[in-house]
Amino acid sequence: MIGLGATSLASGFPSALAARTFTGLASGAVYIPAMALPTLWFAPHRRGLGAGIQTGGSGLGLMLSGLLIPVILRWSGPEGWRHAWLLLATLVGVVWILMLALLRNRPEEIGQHPYGASGVPPPPSAGPARWREVFANPGLWVLGAIYACFGFSYVIYATFFAAYLVKEGGLSSAAAGQLWGLIGVLSIPSGILWGALADRIGKRFGLAIIFGLHAACFATFALARGAPGFLASAILFGLTAWSIPAIMAAAVGDYVRTSLAAAALGFITIIFGVGQAIGPPIAGGLADWTQSFSGAFLLASGVALVGCLSALTLPRSGRNR
Repeated sequence: MIGLGATSLASGFPSALAARTFTGLASGAVYIPAMALPTLWFAPHRRGLGAGIQTGGSGLGLMLSGLLIPVILRWSGPEGWRHAWLLLATLVGVVWILMLALLRNRPEEIGQHPYGASGVPPPPSAGPARWREVFANPGLWVLGAIYACFGFSYVIYATFFAAYLVKEGGLSSAAAGQLWGLIGVLSIPSGILWGALADRIGKRFGLAIIFGLHAACFATFALARGAPGFLASAILFGLTAWSIPAIMAAAVGDYVRTSLAAAALGFITIIFGVGQAIGPPIAGGLADWTQSFSGAFLLASGVALVGCLSALTLPRSGRNR
């Protein structure tokens, strides 16, 4: 909230950089504990559903921002960007107030049990939590590497989506924006649907299926030369957009005890961030070299395929938290 408000008041590059840096740090600090909450509020066989409900908010936010921000920019003139950032800060402030009033760390604080639990209190953790249980856990390293494949591949698609459609696909900026808006609408239930499916068929197979669909989505986008192919790719991505973060948030609870779920999620998110950070510069360099974005999207497709195959190698865990 503070970072967004400060961005609206930025008077130059240094102040804008400081505001955006603060916002990024704050966003990361919020994301990890928030995504770890389903581990506490949902039984192990319902955690995919819980995390999916959370990630549905990402699609809703994407859709609303796509509808509201252009209107504000159009009607507010040259200073419209300040009003847009101020609106976002206000909305975050409202969410913050609701969170303080309604959110609790554990269901036991209000006399409830985790959703889907039998009603019997879970057994206490065996001894104090140790960080070594996170860093020395081979399952989390594999999970993090798979998450990095998602970070690398999806960010290429998201970063160069509009530029590719306009420069090489022959679409207008408005049409590209409408396709991205469609992705936002379709992505709202994606985490819920795939998270619930992963609860039923297992997270390994759920991740493998989604990565396979992403590989097909990115390859279709790279090879399509008309609106039907672009539309098919957008639909595929929209239907699966936030499913992997949802499953990852639920999966960490299969490899560590509940008290370490947030630490485990933070650990694999760092690895995810590495993939997300190196994706755009590598893809951009490839696009400059080949004079086309197609190779970048084919690269994203290949990395998604690696994620698909790697998901099938995830070690089994007998934990039931």
